[in-house]
Amino acid sequence: TLRGIVDFLFEHEALLGGGADAAGGTGTDAAAAPADVPVSEAVPEPAAGEPEGIPSGANRFVVTLDDQPLGPTRDLTGLPVTVTGGSALARALVEELGRRGAAARLATGAAGAGNGNGNGNGKGAAQLVVLTDLVDGALGEGPVVEIPELYARIRPLLLETTSEILVVSPLGGGLGIDPPSPLRATGDDVPDALPVAAGVRGMVKTAALEYLDRRIGLVDLDPGEAAADLARAIADEVEQRYGAVEVAWRQGVRRGSRIGVRPDTPTGTELPLTPESVVLLTGGARGITARVAVALAERSGCAVELVGRSALPDGEEPPEIAACTDRAALRGALIKTGLREPRAIERECDRILAGREASATLAALRGAGSQVTYHQVDVRDAAALEAVVADVYARHGRLDAVVHGAGILDDHFIADKAPDAFERVFTTKVEGARTLLRAIRRAVGEGRERPRFVVFFGSTAGVCGNRGQADYAAANDALDAMAAANPDVADSIFALDWGPWSSEAGMVSDALAAIFQAGGMGLIQVADGTAVMFDEIAAAFGQGGTELLRPHQVTVARCAPELIAAAFAHASSGQGRS
Repeated sequence: TLRGIVDFLFEHEALLGGGADAAGGTGTDAAAAPADVPVSEAVPEPAAGEPEGIPSGANRFVVTLDDQPLGPTRDLTGLPVTVTGGSALARALVEELGRRGAAARLATGAAGAGNGNGNGNGKGAAQLVVLTDLVDGALGEGPVVEIPELYARIRPLLLETTSEILVVSPLGGGLGIDPPSPLRATGDDVPDALPVAAGVRGMVKTAALEYLDRRIGLVDLDPGEAAADLARAIADEVEQRYGAVEVAWRQGVRRGSRIGVRPDTPTGTELPLTPESVVLLTGGARGITARVAVALAERSGCAVELVGRSALPDGEEPPEIAACTDRAALRGALIKTGLREPRAIERECDRILAGREASATLAALRGAGSQVTYHQVDVRDAAALEAVVADVYARHGRLDAVVHGAGILDDHFIADKAPDAFERVFTTKVEGARTLLRAIRRAVGEGRERPRFVVFFGSTAGVCGNRGQADYAAANDALDAMAAANPDVADSIFALDWGPWSSEAGMVSDALAAIFQAGGMGLIQVADGTAVMFDEIAAAFGQGGTELLRPHQVTVARCAPELIAAAFAHASSGQGRS
């Protein structure tokens, strides 16, 4: 019916361009339900009607690298190639490709890759553009190009139908996995927690998924190796008949990535928290972050410091509003007050429902015996977020744990995603994490104890890429690289890359849940998700708090291993792209 169509569009406004807040997870974000379900419940049985093959609980996966020899080659004779960037590597690559027969030339200007003609010099279109811009900053031979700026350079190439795009990243020759990406100096005692190029893998994988008719890939290198050696490795990739979406070269060895079930999955150990501990969580008093905060409070009685953008409710709701228990009833009540514009109605519904959930979360935290403080701060405001960390240390004298769950969604395909929209989604997750790590390092440098653990809430979108989420995939991929690159910030630091959570956590509607399930992806139940997080936190500590080896990145999804392996391979191998 027409009413059914209208209701569906209201419920999925985020997909129409309105955007939505989220705290990890994938895809879309429906209005969250009040936090009144105890998180300590047992993991539920699979929902009735779920397809066979969806496990009753979430599985855990890790990404690893293994040697991958070169495959069949193609003839480069006459291939028009433009190389962007201003380092010695860019010049060496032009020479190497020329020796192999390609018609290679260097772009003029830092923004040559995206100047409207696809080759940067106005002398005819290039079939292949190789972007080495990220290497310039890593070598100190040019300005550091952040991922949103790189996106602004690549997007015109995609819109202009450039046939092949190859991005060169300086993550260290191990895709930020093995070894972790190097940090760069900032001129003071605190290094930049965000490695150069962190996030590029998620962006490139998404572009490859959205443009299946193109050859889009990434080759990761150690920029400290000789330019001639690196140029030969890149030229070898260009010469491949089938282009991989991501591959790493280090000391002459070529490696590819794969995903598999996490071996020796940990269970049943204790958290390194007590009632005296202090935990800081970003992402507000709603959604997944809120459920995790309540679970931590129930488990340990720790003090909770919540950071969120939304204002807490001010005063009591009018009786006619308070009587409405769902969004549909709220819409009707708001229309009776005189509101008519659909977006205005939905914004007011969002505000009211968010306030209710925040109030329920704070009440649940206090009911668990925790001391609670809420900070209304946008995590993109570096000064304000650093002030929150300083305030926590000043009031408590300690900060025992950090959970970074803040994030926003604004899903559009690359063709419709302007660079400023990409930057807003990317910076909310990435700049928040960057600021938190900087603030912690500064406090530790002043004599404070470092936290026992720092956990980033990422997404399977960052692991596999996801159509319509180039910005979100890049942001979550950057968190993975940051977790690997900053082991000194806490006793344990890692990223949990979540699949979709259940509607009770405010992540997806029933309609979207059905779509996920039809594809073999179940929704993570709140009790299951929090139990997985506790296991992974505890896995870093043995008896007496001894730190154990653990992966810096764990993907958590309620699906069969074959499903996520297929999704990852499709986004990473590039088989069939020629």
